[in-house]
Amino acid sequence: MRRLLLIILGAAAILTACQPERIYSEFHSISTDGWHKDSVLRYEINIVDSISKFDVLITLRHNAQYPYQNMWMFVNEWYGGLLLQRDTIECDLADSYGRWLGNGASIYELPLLYTSSYQFARTGEYLFTIQHGMRTEWLQGITDIGLIIEESNGKK
Repeated sequence: MRRLLLIILGAAAILTACQPERIYSEFHSISTDGWHKDSVLRYEINIVDSISKFDVLITLRHNAQYPYQNMWMFVNEWYGGLLLQRDTIECDLADSYGRWLGNGASIYELPLLYTSSYQFARTGEYLFTIQHGMRTEWLQGITDIGLIIEESNGKK
């Protein structure tokens, strides 16, 4: 019995050691009325490590009412009130047959690697903003948008 317990504890230690350390995770819920084109989601992060490399992920959650196969977003990174970078990104939420790519049944979750092995130039307060870039004024079917920053393991 003791040996089995040691094996289980050892396996748990190995599995948790392989997981990258998450330094930031925040989700913003989108109104059931939809996501307005002028609505900007803000993610404020205090970076204390400018030596390590990090993976930045954007996680989309949506339901079956989302009317498109893809989604465009505008992502901005700010430091000290200065815009460091501005990106327009496209992500596919469904394949060419209309099957959702994310995990889930009624709410689908799709993590997107925004940037890998990213090194913040300096410590301090950073701000990421995300806004949808679709042509419609009110975007239906998006339920949550999350920003996750975790230590890079170099495998993504």
